Amino acid sequence: MNKKHTSSFYTAKAMITSVVIALVVCAVGFYLYQFTQLKLFTPPPTVFATIAATIFSITAGFSILIAFTRFQDLKGTINQEVICMGDILDMTQYVEGQDLVKEKIVNNVKHYGVSVAHDEWPHMADGQPNNNTSVLLERVMQSINDVDLIKSEKNKITFGLLVERVIDITTFRSQRLKKAKETFPQLLLVTLYTVSIGLVVGVFLLLIPNLFFQLTFLAAITFIATLIIQLVNDIGNPYKPGVWSVSKDDYETVTTSILSQVRAK
Repeated sequence: MNKKHTSSFYTAKAMITSVVIALVVCAVGFYLYQFTQLKLFTPPPTVFATIAATIFSITAGFSILIAFTRFQDLKGTINQEVICMGDILDMTQYVEGQDLVKEKIVNNVKHYGVSVAHDEWPHMADGQPNNNTSVLLERVMQSINDVDLIKSEKNKITFGLLVERVIDITTFRSQRLKKAKETFPQLLLVTLYTVSIGLVVGVFLLLIPNLFFQLTFLAAITFIATLIIQLVNDIGNPYKPGVWSVSKDDYETVTTSILSQVRAK
């Protein structure tokens, strides 16, 4: 299943879940309205539902902002690491008179990318570096140290740039692992659930005289609240399958690019 189809699947899943929950709430509401004396109660003022809706809007907006900011931050760190890998690939072409060293650097970067995608990625949420990946990154550094700095002035410049990129990869890798370990604030998530329930209850107690409009409004509010909760959960867990998720595709793309250059030689 490709990324486009995966995104569509989880979007549809969220929509269906929201519809099902909305229908269940509607059914419960219909039962209570029809078979209890609830309609004889004095309905609370409309301001109660308005306050609940306001608190829900603020909490939902803040939750989405926090989740999206963390998601973009993590995604940006991954992109920077991948860009540095590509830069090393490009700069290696400027090493003069050392084809074996160039091939060694390319292969080591390739192996590092494969290790990130297959060894380190499955346990990314733990925030722990994979030992094999660390060894392969060290081999990238060692292969760069083999660049001859005596015979060519250009090699000196290239060497300095390669070292900078390796240092950047090390930094971005550490940041990636640190950010991956961070979780969405549980208190904020509990607050979002609480205000969502409060909003649904507030709408339920409005007791609009027309039962059809009452149930339609109740279903719509429940659908929106459920959808927002699923959105926050999706964005807040970027390593779990979903619409808003980071993946290892970028590392595999760099690997494919490296393999293509190697074959072209």
